[in-house]
Amino acid sequence: NHSWGQSYRVRYSPHTGSPSLNQKEQPMPLTKFRCPDGGTINVEDCLSQCRMAERCASPPTLLSIVKGDRDRAWDGIPHVTELMGGTMEAFLKHTQNFTSSPDAHAPLLLGTAHHAMLEEMAIEMGNPAEVHLNLVERPQTTPKPVTVMQGSPDYLDQVEDAPAVYDLWDYKAYGMYLADKVLGIKKPPDRTDLEMQLNAYRVMLEDMGINIGKLMVQITIKSDSWLVKRSIPSGRAIHVVEIAYLDDDYIRQYYSLKSSALRRSMEINKAPNVCTPEERWFDPKRGDAKCANFCDVAEFCTHGIAVNLGK
Repeated sequence: NHSWGQSYRVRYSPHTGSPSLNQKEQPMPLTKFRCPDGGTINVEDCLSQCRMAERCASPPTLLSIVKGDRDRAWDGIPHVTELMGGTMEAFLKHTQNFTSSPDAHAPLLLGTAHHAMLEEMAIEMGNPAEVHLNLVERPQTTPKPVTVMQGSPDYLDQVEDAPAVYDLWDYKAYGMYLADKVLGIKKPPDRTDLEMQLNAYRVMLEDMGINIGKLMVQITIKSDSWLVKRSIPSGRAIHVVEIAYLDDDYIRQYYSLKSSALRRSMEINKAPNVCTPEERWFDPKRGDAKCANFCDVAEFCTHGIAVNLGK
């Protein structure tokens, strides 16, 4: 549904029978896969012929990963979700030809399939789903309005006794760690990221004149049923959580500052400041966990290089 992402064409190769990608413009940042044995291979070559004795993932899975990366190619307007992370990470993902393993994309693949199925059901019911939104700077600081960011909420549910009001829903497929964090199974819940994301969508929708009622998140736990029943008191794998409203001015200011920093770095092609401790998932015991284990572009970042020295 997003015309801004069409920087690729999918074709069928009659020689190999494998899908491949023709690019209209410059190469996209994800150019290589990291294989289970530690070796690397260009994504085009991987789609044509695996360098290992057996494939680690099917060609459609690999093609989905590459397409997903190219759908998020930089078009001048940041996305809500990338602004919630570190500006340095977002900048490097848009400017460096990085390497990533198919395994690293497993959560995203599962989440994408989950969203696609529920989007199809929403459309069948006649309700809005994956509506493309923009946040315009307010108050304006330039003669021409500045688009701060873009995003697509998962689902709008018309309130039965108030037809002019919609509840805003977002779907999450979580493993046990994030489920514990958000649901507060073992410690007080931390829903900061959900509050920032859903309130961003709410502000954009209200700017369009759409009245929003509740902010709801449906969390589906991906772990095996026996682990859910053992770890969660209710034994349930699907949980619905209402998310608190945040101040509109705070949401606008936060995203405007993050967007301005990323857009400026992209314009002058200069790396921004290092991600904050929160964005690096720092804690005294694990250190900068994201830099060490979960950032695809740590090798291009001075701080990420320092964290990973000696690994």
